[in-house]
Amino acid sequence: MKTIIISQPKAGTYLCANLLKEFGLQMSGYHFSRNNYQKYDLDNLEHCRNNPSFYTVKEKFSRSIHFIEENQFGVGHLEYRAGWENLLQNLNFKKIVLTRDIESCRRSWEEWATYTGRSTKSDPQTGIKKRKQIEKWIGTDNTFHMTFDDMKTKNIEKLDELQYFLFDEIKISSLQAILNALDSDSKTKIK
Repeated sequence: MKTIIISQPKAGTYLCANLLKEFGLQMSGYHFSRNNYQKYDLDNLEHCRNNPSFYTVKEKFSRSIHFIEENQFGVGHLEYRAGWENLLQNLNFKKIVLTRDIESCRRSWEEWATYTGRSTKSDPQTGIKKRKQIEKWIGTDNTFHMTFDDMKTKNIEKLDELQYFLFDEIKISSLQAILNALDSDSKTKIK
């Protein structure tokens, strides 16, 4: 099984990644975009946080997605495209789509940008358009939708559903998995 987390920016991408690691999947370190990807050094998260361009490689998504191996997952803020849906379907990917309300995302982005020294300026219309394009993945074949709040509030019913979606069984206590995931470091966690 191969999995990809498709998330709105600041919707819990790396919290979900930590959760999938708790479920026994292997984080590949790949963060995909339309025309490039980052292959992060998972043993040096601080460097990843502050130097994303160091890890960036130009490569179209349709080629780079092939780097994901069995029992691995990657992440990305990918707008919906029918061609990408077909590609992921043909490669037997399971898709997890993460969303979060826009106001919480905005506040989280401002905190993140300040923490990492990035500009807090962004075009709200671009952000809204991208969010709506990502939401188009919801309801496509082999796709599970979850919200940031499902993870933060420890919605065990939803987390159990995620395990059934991925494995057709409960492999580990969803409560213990999310507690560990929330406690773990990640690329975007502010310390």
